[in-house]
Amino acid sequence: MKKEKKFMALMLSTALVFSSLSVTYGEEIKDEAIVNEAAESIEEVSTEAAEVYEEVKTEAATESASSDEEELEVNSDSREGDFFYENNKIVKYTGNAENVTIPAKLGSQNITAVGDDVFKDNTTIKSVKFESGIQKIEFNAFSGCTALSSITFPDTLLEIEGYAFDKCISLEKVTFPERLNKVDSLAFGYCSSLREVTTDAALTECRSAFAGCDSLTKVNIAEGARVIPDYFLAGWGNDYVTSVESIKIPSSVTTIGSRAFDHCSGLKSIEFPDSVITIGWEAFSNCSGLAELKLPTKLVTLGAGAFKDCASIESVWVPKTITSADAPFEGCSSLKDVTLEDGLSVIPSDIFKNVVNISKIEMPSSVTKIGNYAFYQCSSLSDVKFSENITEIENSAFKGCSSISDIKLPEKIKTLGYNAFANCNSIKEITIPASVTDVTDPFENCSLLEKATVASGMVALPKNLFRGAKNLTKVSMPDSLRSIGSYAFSECVSLKEIDLPEKITKIDTYAFSGCTGLSEVKLPWNLTSLEYGAFHNCSSLEAVWIPKKTAKINSNAFIDSSLLKTVYGIKGSAAETFAAEKSYTFIEVQPWGTDYNDDSDNGSGSGNGSGDSSSIVPEGTVIPEAGAVLTPSVNNVVAAKAKYYLKPSFTIKKIAYSAKGIVKVNKKGVLQAKKSGTVTVTLTSADGQTATYTFTAEVPKMKKAIVTSTVSFNASTMITGINTIKPSKYESSKPSVASIDATTGEITPLSAGSTKIIAYIGGKKYKATLKVKIPKVK
Repeated sequence: MKKEKKFMALMLSTALVFSSLSVTYGEEIKDEAIVNEAAESIEEVSTEAAEVYEEVKTEAATESASSDEEELEVNSDSREGDFFYENNKIVKYTGNAENVTIPAKLGSQNITAVGDDVFKDNTTIKSVKFESGIQKIEFNAFSGCTALSSITFPDTLLEIEGYAFDKCISLEKVTFPERLNKVDSLAFGYCSSLREVTTDAALTECRSAFAGCDSLTKVNIAEGARVIPDYFLAGWGNDYVTSVESIKIPSSVTTIGSRAFDHCSGLKSIEFPDSVITIGWEAFSNCSGLAELKLPTKLVTLGAGAFKDCASIESVWVPKTITSADAPFEGCSSLKDVTLEDGLSVIPSDIFKNVVNISKIEMPSSVTKIGNYAFYQCSSLSDVKFSENITEIENSAFKGCSSISDIKLPEKIKTLGYNAFANCNSIKEITIPASVTDVTDPFENCSLLEKATVASGMVALPKNLFRGAKNLTKVSMPDSLRSIGSYAFSECVSLKEIDLPEKITKIDTYAFSGCTGLSEVKLPWNLTSLEYGAFHNCSSLEAVWIPKKTAKINSNAFIDSSLLKTVYGIKGSAAETFAAEKSYTFIEVQPWGTDYNDDSDNGSGSGNGSGDSSSIVPEGTVIPEAGAVLTPSVNNVVAAKAKYYLKPSFTIKKIAYSAKGIVKVNKKGVLQAKKSGTVTVTLTSADGQTATYTFTAEVPKMKKAIVTSTVSFNASTMITGINTIKPSKYESSKPSVASIDATTGEITPLSAGSTKIIAYIGGKKYKATLKVKIPKVK
């Protein structure tokens, strides 16, 4: 071998010498020295090559003779009958028998294996029986034995290598011995008559062993088997096991391997035992005949694409034990019906990812969490019934669910993960429960989301809550709110006005950044802190109302809001200083809001709060503040929308009304007016004690108005439904269009345009649009 390598090296050297002389065709070589030197080099290489060639030739002849002697020695000493053997393995068979027994002993050797190609393409053999002691059947050992119809394996067999019985087209049935643990690729490939296979409990490796077995219809998996191997009935290339219609998995099995039944397109039913806890990746992918699926009752793990592209599956039952799933039903185009077992606590991440035809999901009350991407891109999902106990919906859980239009979040929800409902382009309205504390852009790119309501009781509006909700136009926030978190309304470009609850004390960084539709903002009276970039890049913002209490105004609170030129505020306040620093126009205004003097919360009394000392209140009539505790035996004039409290000296058992529908009282003593009228309410205790109240309910309404001159008029002309109750305060959303006296309600039109006239009645805001149309002088 060394001589051969030396000879090849010399040939390469010769080639290199010639290549150094390469010239263009027709070109004359003029340097005689180069020609002579090259000629000498060629002569030297040729001489050495000839010498090496003779050495190689002599050595090859010697080795050939030695090999012949060795082969003669093997043939004479390692043969018994038709079998040749060496190293405990049969290496050759020269017989022509139809029925062959593979011996476990030849000569003095215990035979443990049948070697590669020993019976390959033997068309005579019809049956083969292995004696006990044989442990391995090697590559191609019986490949192409077209007449072979019967195999009896020994109980000692451990391994069958690839292609061992490939293309044995007469073979109809195979039964594995009980200790066989490994069957390699295409071991029985293309056995076109093979109908039935019975495996053994020890089998742990079996990779595409039956690919191309078109007649295989019955597979018996041995009781006691704990694992169905990876690629068990998987195909090879484009050749699959397509005729098996049903599989019964024994109760001993705990794991079904990856691609175990990949492309078994004829498979129509599977019986899973309770013992199965793991189904590997793509275990049943492309099983296009499966129509109904009931997963094992103790299943824990569903691998990636476990049932991928099973186009006929219409329904699936999911057990409460499952904790891990990786898009197991992706491409299941017929899957519409999903049942989640009661007791399931977490819907696993990715479980229904990209299942495009699920239309409805109902979650049992046991569910407390929905994992990442759980229903990602379920584009037909339109009906979602959440468990009332859910506290967390993780990242992108419903992203791209473009058919969801009506969604009611559970009242205990705390966390809405990143993009939880992003691209849900049919959602028009959403209510955020008061329990929500942690969110990250959950409604980004929800193109139809226009209205949002934040439930009463929320104190801190979470950061990022409505970030990227580009079509949001209306937001209702509760009086309980005290702060607005960072980026809460960032990039809400369609938001043109925002009504901020009066008790908010802090607006955090970038809370309204990029709200390019806002033109004027009235900050709440109790605001103390306005942080960096709170109204960053609000490119249409022209005016802002900053209250007296706002002592902390970050110098960059309105950074990049280039149109801002006017600040409304209280003289001598930080707002005036801020305006001066920024060279904005400062316009002094009266205090705004219902509780600017901080003494009206839960107050009670008989004044009407209107500031009008000439108002005549009938004797024996009380006009309580919203939230007041009411007095029996007087006529309490109450306003709709406001809440009042009845606190008799006993526990309320029974409530009686002299007229129905005017007010409503619950057993906790909370009263609300419903419609105009007078009513007597009698409260009774369990032992017969009574308390009697009289109420006159007034239902305020405001109507639009249009004026065509600058003549002043009173806001009372825009208010109906009240006779005794008077507004406690008035405001104009755009004083540049029309100013209003906060106490008397006197309106002075100033310029053409529209403004909202706001009246505070019974602690609630009532609004109506005032249009000012001033004719141009010709």
